[in-house]
Amino acid sequence: MIVRFFATVGIMCVALVACNKSETAPTVAAETPLPEVVPAAPETSPAPEPEAPPNPAESREWVAGEFFGAIKEDTTEADVKRIYGAANVKRTEQHVGEGETIDALVVYPKTPDEFTIAWHGDKPEIDRITVIGKNWHSREGIRIGTTLADLVKTNANPINFYGFAWDYGGTVSNWNRGKLQTFDDSVVVRLTPPENWDSDDLIGDSEFSSDDAEAKRIARDTKVFQIVLGF
Repeated sequence: MIVRFFATVGIMCVALVACNKSETAPTVAAETPLPEVVPAAPETSPAPEPEAPPNPAESREWVAGEFFGAIKEDTTEADVKRIYGAANVKRTEQHVGEGETIDALVVYPKTPDEFTIAWHGDKPEIDRITVIGKNWHSREGIRIGTTLADLVKTNANPINFYGFAWDYGGTVSNWNRGKLQTFDDSVVVRLTPPENWDSDDLIGDSEFSSDDAEAKRIARDTKVFQIVLGF
């Protein structure tokens, strides 16, 4: 009887403890998903405006045998006036040596952009363009005022030229396979000695070299004064 009583009490205690544990057990909250992170859109710069194409009439570059600014072999007198403006173009007689002259146009006279242009008689092909103004330059940088020293440096070889003090004085006669050899068939470059130069060397209808002692001595003061281009 007593045994059965304690057994019954034991069972009740176990049930009571189990019930208390169930009531006091912590409640686990359900995991809340993190909000989705949307990357910010990258900053974009406005598209650059397209550059205007270069105006050929404003170019002062020339390439031997190919073009002179906006002028090519088949450019006509009317084209020259249209490109550079009729008010900037005048007729002239150009001295070409040994007392001879030819009919030509002078463009931008008495300015750093000055040049003359002449055609083959009545043919449409250009005979020659003579550079007078210092603004015109070859792709290599040769222009009116380039010194003999810089000419040799650009050529990367000595050059030959005719002596001074006659009609063709100072004309470069040989580029000696240097970098300016492309000038050989279509470009005439003429040099002038320094002002007040007084020497019996480098004179007359003979060839001299930029390696000659006197040529070296005056190389930084001897300058290009004329460039004539053919096509």
